[in-house]
Amino acid sequence: GFQQDFSEAGVTAGAAIRLSPRSSLALRGTASRYETSSDYDAYGGLLEWITDYSQTSRFYMRIGGQQTEPENGDSESSVIAGIGGRWQSQRNRLFLDLTRTVGPVAAGTIVERHQLRFRLNHDISERVTTVLGARFSRDESIEELSTYPTREYAAAEAGIEWRIRRQWALAATYTYRWQEYEDEVSDASANGFKIGIVYEPRRTE
Repeated sequence: GFQQDFSEAGVTAGAAIRLSPRSSLALRGTASRYETSSDYDAYGGLLEWITDYSQTSRFYMRIGGQQTEPENGDSESSVIAGIGGRWQSQRNRLFLDLTRTVGPVAAGTIVERHQLRFRLNHDISERVTTVLGARFSRDESIEELSTYPTREYAAAEAGIEWRIRRQWALAATYTYRWQEYEDEVSDASANGFKIGIVYEPRRTE
């Protein structure tokens, strides 16, 4: 589809209190300016609760709102939210979250994005790791009269990594991508496979 350059600038301020040795509550306020095919000013705030179940497991919830004011047109109020966390065991590292955010996209408009993300790393051995990942998102313009069609997008990957040395690894990954625009007759998808060398100069383990 048509691509439009955009820029985003913003400031964030906040405060946090510790509710217990393992949990905290934070309040943050944000102010942003989006420059796409039109200019927008946005103001918002959110409340976030984070708890550490252990040294390797963390869970969070956040809820808030954002007011977006276009250069021409009526302002729009949106809910921003998120829930998710990360969990780690001796052989597994899991990340999962569901978010609702507001921001610019390359089509030149501001959208509400609902997004689900998942990633699992499993260590078969000290040298071999498998990776599974997936992401699904749905973008809807915040403006009622926008010509931007609702977009749904999904991506998934499965891979394996063999660590040759501490800082070097050989990786092979299969990827699948799919997207659909509300105003198009059919969807589109793509498959890919890549093999590469991974170099991590600062890796210590």
